[in-house]
Amino acid sequence: MEQQQRLEGGLPDEEAARAAERERRIKARLDIAWRTGRRIDDWTAKHIARGFDPGEGPLHEFATTGAIPPGIEADLTAAGEVAQDLESEGVDLPRITALGEYFTGRLIKTEMPYWNEPSME
Repeated sequence: MEQQQRLEGGLPDEEAARAAERERRIKARLDIAWRTGRRIDDWTAKHIARGFDPGEGPLHEFATTGAIPPGIEADLTAAGEVAQDLESEGVDLPRITALGEYFTGRLIKTEMPYWNEPSME
């Protein structure tokens, strides 16, 4: 059995390429939202949330189902504090801000039936 090639960071080539493409799409969609003065779209919100997903609680529920449960703001605040503690130099703070604006602006707070469809990956 051949061992998979691995890129920097220890991810297999294919997985690293998907992660790089996902990151490129997030950045491009954030840029569009900021330039147009609109909130981020569902896809972008989902993938940003996955980056901050603590594994349980309201932010995890959002990342996995699209539901915006009570208490999600506290999870988002905690994610911001962690980003600051890790001295991320503001890299994560714009994403947290965009996600907070998304939570506030989205009218439907329940699970999204299309959240786990292939088009959302």
